[in-house]
Amino acid sequence: MTAVGVASGLGPLEGPNSTLGIGQGRCYLKAARLQPWPAEAFLGMMKSGMKHADMAKMPGMPPQDKEVLTCAETGQALLETTQESWRGGLRGTAWDATLAARPWGFKLEEINMQVHQWHGEADRNVPVTMARYAAAKLPHCQAHFYPDEGHISLLAHHLEEVFSVLVG
Repeated sequence: MTAVGVASGLGPLEGPNSTLGIGQGRCYLKAARLQPWPAEAFLGMMKSGMKHADMAKMPGMPPQDKEVLTCAETGQALLETTQESWRGGLRGTAWDATLAARPWGFKLEEINMQVHQWHGEADRNVPVTMARYAAAKLPHCQAHFYPDEGHISLLAHHLEEVFSVLVG
């Protein structure tokens, strides 16, 4: 690898105020930190609520993400992608959360390659405090923060920029 790109990415939980503003996601990560099965139960509740949900009306979503999801095609694509990722069960997603929520076993300062980071300041899934902490710790990080973007709207509005940096 020569470079890494992180868009709306989860960072380590040891940073100050790392879960501030996450809402229900805080409970999910605390449960996942203990064992994957509580996270799997949390995901099961989320999955059952998403079956026929209008994605733009999900609680806790910032206006920027709701606006992007009011496009029926985008909301349907997100719903289908999420459901497809869970088609084989929720265990993989739960384990992913468990690994992310526990200590990572290395320090961000040890990463010696270029890291490009994009993050919306209105993101309620992954708080900007988490991204700012990671950016400060990574020795070769080029971080881009967008005050008017959320978790989903970031890539909806800046995908070309991300690709041009990583591919160009």
